[in-house]
Amino acid sequence: MNSGHNIISRYLEARNSNDESSSERLWVLATLIARVGSSYRKEGAMMFVSPSGERIGVLSGGCLESDIVQQAYRVSYTGEAKIIEYDSLEDGYQIGPQNTGCLGKIEILLVPITEHTRLEIEQSHRQLQLGQSCIIHQALPTDALDFTQCDKPFFSEALPNKSPIAPSTIEMFNKQLYSVTTVKPQKKLLVIGAGHDAAPICQIAKQLGWYVHLWDERLGSEKTLRETSVDHLDNRKKVDIDDFTFIEEFDAVLLKSHNLEIDSFWLAQLETFHGDIQYMGLLGPKDRKQKVIELAMLDDESWSQDKVMSPAGLALGGDSPESIALSIISQAHQVLHSSS
Repeated sequence: MNSGHNIISRYLEARNSNDESSSERLWVLATLIARVGSSYRKEGAMMFVSPSGERIGVLSGGCLESDIVQQAYRVSYTGEAKIIEYDSLEDGYQIGPQNTGCLGKIEILLVPITEHTRLEIEQSHRQLQLGQSCIIHQALPTDALDFTQCDKPFFSEALPNKSPIAPSTIEMFNKQLYSVTTVKPQKKLLVIGAGHDAAPICQIAKQLGWYVHLWDERLGSEKTLRETSVDHLDNRKKVDIDDFTFIEEFDAVLLKSHNLEIDSFWLAQLETFHGDIQYMGLLGPKDRKQKVIELAMLDDESWSQDKVMSPAGLALGGDSPESIALSIISQAHQVLHSSS
């Protein structure tokens, strides 16, 4: 759970649960702003460091975190932002007791979280909770920059819906360099159909930090899936659902009810919103997909033939519920992150 949205949520939860008003030190936000060669994380990765040295998030595979925390410790006292660099491309480079694993160079911006910065982060979180991407701007410290005189050392703004997501970068605003990080809301998965095979699917998705909504009208109560990791368990009858527009909020939908009538019903509902949903998977063999499409009586079958992936999942091997869950979530992850 190290996506930007999840990291910010965990930071706010930790900060609100701890009374640190008497601490002389500040929380610190560490952001990876530039890299050359190999690195564990990409530009825009974030990590929060508390006044007591606890961290939320990661910026490396574990080889840099302790040193980053020490550097953040100093920033929390001085209240001055700074950029630190780790360059394992240099001959004989070593940090701490062990050499780093990646052959690359990264720059990390450390920013003390003042009251103003905290309010901006909270504003970003509200936008993310509404399903809206946001852009976080952090002024880069230079010899010529006095942060006490900088009008906007840290600010955020909402990204209009369906706007292209630009990679994190460094840009110039009003003659000042800023780290510009786009933070996307957590992925949302709608699973149609419960059963024992739903548990590992939902659990893996939750480990990735996704929001999981599980629907199955055949469920008598939440007790049936008490140990399943879901954010919302929905057992409304199909005929009792008046408004299906909630479907358009999801990035991915998996049809796995093991029932032709139920799967075809939901496929018919997806027709209106298929343009907004990035991943659609259908459990079962290819010939079953055609039966589901025919029963759905779609106005246009072409989109379902092209977009609905059946059998859902990558060919990873294995036939256990856990293996199948891994293959399905891997395929959805690949599509959602535009990886080939």
